[in-house]
Amino acid sequence: MPYSENDYQSVVEIASFMVESHVNLDGRYDENRGLIDNTFINNNNFNLMNDVYNQENNFFVYYVLDPERYNVDNFPTSVIWSDNKIYGESVDMWTKISPVNKLDLDGNKGSLNALRKFRNNIYAFQNSSVSRIRFNDRTALSTVEGLPIQLASSDKVDGYEFINEVIGCQNKFSNIETENGIYFIDNNTPGIYKLGYNEYGNINIDNISKQKLM
Repeated sequence: MPYSENDYQSVVEIASFMVESHVNLDGRYDENRGLIDNTFINNNNFNLMNDVYNQENNFFVYYVLDPERYNVDNFPTSVIWSDNKIYGESVDMWTKISPVNKLDLDGNKGSLNALRKFRNNIYAFQNSSVSRIRFNDRTALSTVEGLPIQLASSDKVDGYEFINEVIGCQNKFSNIETENGIYFIDNNTPGIYKLGYNEYGNINIDNISKQKLM
């Protein structure tokens, strides 16, 4: 558009496009809409708006949920297991990991770094604790005839129990299963430890980093 009415040699071009705005674009009060000849169009007689029909962009309040900030897909202290495998079933439930089968460990002990099995028991290693997952616990009872009876919980997880609430393992590659026990390294203590049974048949954790190698 020409800057003034004295600029006779100015080229007048008007661009029209769709736009979403809080300004009421239909509230124009100039009469120069849809003209074929735009020779005499300038800033004083074209696209004049009446502010009465406009409003500030604060009428609607929008809340945007950031999926990357509020999406919770990390459960560092949870243990999840599948259902029992049944041969011949149409849907193999052993391959279906259901969030219903979940056990939450103590979050104050850090994240769960490793699960290891030793003598039909499952042990959980966190940053500052070692605990036993009570999976399919059995209780031996004696009958009147003296025959032992074992009661099981039908392959169910019934909580957990701490073995040590100070010693832990921070790296899943810093522990290994053997026939004699589970050897692991704790960087917080620090030391090399062995989880196994003592001479009385009780599970305990021994510091083998202070023992002399023969």
